[in-house]
Amino acid sequence: MTFAERLREDRRRGILEMLEASHPTGLRVPVLRDLLADSGRRASVDAVRNDLVWLSEQGMAETACCEDGEVATATERGIDVARGYARAHGVRQRD
Repeated sequence: MTFAERLREDRRRGILEMLEASHPTGLRVPVLRDLLADSGRRASVDAVRNDLVWLSEQGMAETACCEDGEVATATERGIDVARGYARAHGVRQRD
């Protein structure tokens, strides 16, 4: 596994953990990016959006547009992965 792949898997783990913590209201994408940076996982908005698209395709997250912008939420599967109850290829496993 490359370093870039490890960073991406860790960032996805961080996204799921933050969405799980904000459930059920979710987080706006720029806020999510700022929270990731605060946790040491700096990424562009584009990288966060790409991860959200991937997480959505895997059934772990959903995004919706609202008047304040794009909001992301975790699905039940995403919450299970964030809590370590389930594993998902492409997301760093919980320690």
